[in-house]
Amino acid sequence: MASSVTIVLMGVAGSGKTTVGIALAARLGLEFFDADLLHSTAAREQMAHGVPLSDAQRDAWIERLVQEVADAPPRIVACSALRRTDRDRVREVRPTQWFLLDVPASVLARRLARRREHFFPPGLLDSQLDRFEAPADDEDVVVIDGDRPVAVVADDIAARIKK
Repeated sequence: MASSVTIVLMGVAGSGKTTVGIALAARLGLEFFDADLLHSTAAREQMAHGVPLSDAQRDAWIERLVQEVADAPPRIVACSALRRTDRDRVREVRPTQWFLLDVPASVLARRLARRREHFFPPGLLDSQLDRFEAPADDEDVVVIDGDRPVAVVADDIAARIKK
């Protein structure tokens, strides 16, 4: 089942965007894209050293994502999209459907502590939680319980995708 819109899985680090996104893309027969691939080398190194991105760095990253999404066919995209302005910029260039993977902070911390070979260290979790702007009612973001098995979360999202 292919979708005519880009499906965006959003949430803070450790919420399962990539893992669920890969599973969902396979289930729906869509391509998966991880917005983390668009971070500059300098930004990755900065975060790896425990320094959060500045708003200017985040804006540049979101601009690269906007260009990527605008030029690509509909697919599953994983992106933190912490700020409303980030989400609005993506919405301007492509029809999208948004899903927030909601996971308790204690579970996020545990997941990040187990992750290996990723540039985002557990120590930056609080900076993302502090920066996160919960979606407003007018944003049409579906909140998904991300603290369940990956297959269950992917099935839940698939069932809620607007046809």
